[in-house]
Amino acid sequence: MLRVFVVQALVAMIIGGEFLELDENFDKMWSVSSGRMLQPKCVPIPSNMTLCQNIGYNSMRIPNVLEHDSLEEATQQASSWKPLVGVRCHADTQIFLCSLFSPICLERVILPCRSLCEGVQRSCEGYMKRYGFPWPEMFQCDKFPADNDLCIPGRSSTTNQTVDDQVCQPCQEPDTYEGILDNYCKTQYVIRATIKGLHTESTTAEPGEVEINMGKRKKRFYKRDTNEPKKVYKLLAEKDAKIYISQGMGCTCDQKISPGSHHLMGVRMEKKYNSLGEEVVKFYADFITAWEENGDTKPGIKKALKAIRKRENVCQGGDNILNIHKQIEDEEKSVKRVKKNRKALRL
Repeated sequence: MLRVFVVQALVAMIIGGEFLELDENFDKMWSVSSGRMLQPKCVPIPSNMTLCQNIGYNSMRIPNVLEHDSLEEATQQASSWKPLVGVRCHADTQIFLCSLFSPICLERVILPCRSLCEGVQRSCEGYMKRYGFPWPEMFQCDKFPADNDLCIPGRSSTTNQTVDDQVCQPCQEPDTYEGILDNYCKTQYVIRATIKGLHTESTTAEPGEVEINMGKRKKRFYKRDTNEPKKVYKLLAEKDAKIYISQGMGCTCDQKISPGSHHLMGVRMEKKYNSLGEEVVKFYADFITAWEENGDTKPGIKKALKAIRKRENVCQGGDNILNIHKQIEDEEKSVKRVKKNRKALRL
């Protein structure tokens, strides 16, 4: 849930008189200056605008910041961006997007702060580029006010999702549909295996590493790196194969590991040299999550595996994780078309 304090702070500023005095015809002037032919109004955020549910307020301003004149248009375009929230590239992605698609209904438009936009862009643009999506022109951060102006701030000054520093990196990865598919595409091997716990006194672990205590059951592979020799795959497939968490001594995976049960794991291979100067292969976990939740396969895992089975090119081309490129293009064309029509009407 987004921080309610953002809304409360804005309301407090209004009540406390911290807004600049507004002209009683502000809405009319705003409409004319933006080329709008419709007066802004407050409407309930529709339940099918799933991107902006549970955000601390229930009413939005329409037309919105992106010049959507109808709830239908705003809802359709907002749905394109829900996957970016699911991949959890930044803690404030939803705040930023909803400040544009469903702006809080106050006397004046409250835009996202420039720093909020820049933080989300820094963290999420890389995810988008990985799948061929540019950061759209309509989200250019220099369009938004500096932080010393009245604007919506982020919940954190950091650019990445706020996580417990004590949680190991592989166990910080999101187990949403988008998060699992993103990690599936990044890692070399994806397996289902039983984990009994973490072995902190392993004789084969290097300083700082923790060995994952694997069960002796056969692993099920959902992905293997075909660029590596088949013998590497066979090594990982062995019942006594060892997988490690890099720098795992100073962190925990308690929230993601359920001892004795199945887990979905992303694994990478690294070549190292032992004390005798011999080259050896070691495996490290990239992401870990328990397979089940409340007795059932986690929804994110179930949906991701279904997509993987149906689409051989799930990590490439049109069938991809952040399936929003076409929608972005349609959105920007729509904005240009609306502006052109309004300009013609004014003439």
